[in-house]
Amino acid sequence: MAQRKRRSKTEQGAAPAPDKPKIADSAASTSVPSVRVYVDWTPQRILAAERMAESGDLSLATALCNWILRDDRVVGALNARVSGLLGLQPDFEAGGDKRRSKRVVKALEADEDWDEAYPESTLALMLKWGILLGVAPAMHGWQERADHGGRRLPMPQFWHTQTLRRDYTTGQWSIRDRNNVLLPIVPGDGTWILHQPFGDQRPWAYGLWRSLALWVLLKHFARSDSGAAGEKASTGVVTTPKGSTYEQRKELAQAIINSGADRQVVLPAEWDMKLLELSAATAQLYEKQVAMANAAIAICIRGGNLSTEVQDGSRAAAEVQERTGDRSNLRFDAETLSTTLNKQSLSWWAQYNFGDKALAPWPSWPTEPEEDKSARATTVNTLATALKTLKNDLGYEIDDKKLVEGFGLDFIKERTENKPPPVKPQPPGPPQAKTKGDQPPQEGQPAGGEPKAKAARAFTSANDSFALALASGDKLSDHPGFVAGQLYTDSVVESAAAASEQALEPTLQALAAEIEAADGFADLRERLHKLYPTMSAEQLSELVYRSMMLAELAGRRAVTQDG
Repeated sequence: MAQRKRRSKTEQGAAPAPDKPKIADSAASTSVPSVRVYVDWTPQRILAAERMAESGDLSLATALCNWILRDDRVVGALNARVSGLLGLQPDFEAGGDKRRSKRVVKALEADEDWDEAYPESTLALMLKWGILLGVAPAMHGWQERADHGGRRLPMPQFWHTQTLRRDYTTGQWSIRDRNNVLLPIVPGDGTWILHQPFGDQRPWAYGLWRSLALWVLLKHFARSDSGAAGEKASTGVVTTPKGSTYEQRKELAQAIINSGADRQVVLPAEWDMKLLELSAATAQLYEKQVAMANAAIAICIRGGNLSTEVQDGSRAAAEVQERTGDRSNLRFDAETLSTTLNKQSLSWWAQYNFGDKALAPWPSWPTEPEEDKSARATTVNTLATALKTLKNDLGYEIDDKKLVEGFGLDFIKERTENKPPPVKPQPPGPPQAKTKGDQPPQEGQPAGGEPKAKAARAFTSANDSFALALASGDKLSDHPGFVAGQLYTDSVVESAAAASEQALEPTLQALAAEIEAADGFADLRERLHKLYPTMSAEQLSELVYRSMMLAELAGRRAVTQDG
């Protein structure tokens, strides 16, 4: 797990501090006000919320965020992002004097001050509203707890942002309680926490609400229009003969309206009634609008939409989503929340209970993924093959120290002498009758004749890095004919492989073109049937199956290259 960089004493806020937080006299009696806002949102109202936020009034922006949180995709993506962090158990990086800080960290971890004082529900609201609106207030409710060694616990409570204001001229934050009393907010004064993940300068301008509002509005309009269109999926139109009066037509229309859903209409002679139905393209329009909005919402909140939009599941897509979106957001949320809690809450907890703000620990969530041991084994195996080629075939020298450090091969202690593995003795073959070829060679003549000796030497030279033996247990030099035959067989196999690759290339290119042009499974099957009209049904099914496999492999390769 990556460790947080150490803060300097200035950053840690080691300046002299009061003995206890500045808790307002009314703090014990104050409580979060009840908020009910009902607004019919339009593009104009969304722009009005942005203008009011720029003046420091976040009431309309908060109402817009409440409305945005009614959307299913927004709630799902935000919950996935928030729970991705809070589902992890944090460690605590000590601050200040290391000897004294051990007691502080122990109080948070072993004595469970952290779990008691900072419940997931409070942290989730701070995270969610910090991401969405850009600012999230919380008020400490200090309690002296006998079951925690008499220590004072901060017990922060999230406050809704409906009445949150920032004075445009002084930059002072304020909020109202249930009794409509205006309470000043000073972040880090021991009473208030103000989580601003995007910084203190116009934090509302960088919240995700400004990007999400119009997409959620598009979904809202699409749902409303789709419902209205479904209600009027078919409309009756009456055609009247020439000479009918306005009163007659009006009377018939009123009769149809009053007849209810299960109506039965009897028309006068020469009158006619037809049903006009909406086309299927109208319904597809609404579906496309909702799908487009859902994709944009997922990208805005999570940094990507691969894990929600890829069909039939894809491990490669999920891994790309994790690297490019979820993992980076997880690190960002962990760092910003850790900074807020250390500066504005844990520092006072340390001051209260241990007499020094500088001892406040830094919460550190394990945001780095666990090592994929299967992938690591594959990497080590590939590395070993590459090193063998570099050293044995190309003659390069390898710096063992840099190799171990560069690839993190911490399981390697020292390098042993590179010796070939011992040859396992083979059982002797069955006794064979001696033939003329088995006679000892005459003086000056190589055993087996010069052509056979050349074949044996060639085979042995080409495979000198392997331990070779015949199944019979005989020596290779005693059977040069077998060696020459094996060399010939290998040559034929290599030639056949090259020739088949060249012969199959036009066919594979034609298949790739059809796969690229096809819109789906049915379209691909139709294209392949036209390309090979004489194929039987069984052969065509096998070809479609193999083509789909090629398409999936090509897609995996594309996702891997993009990642």
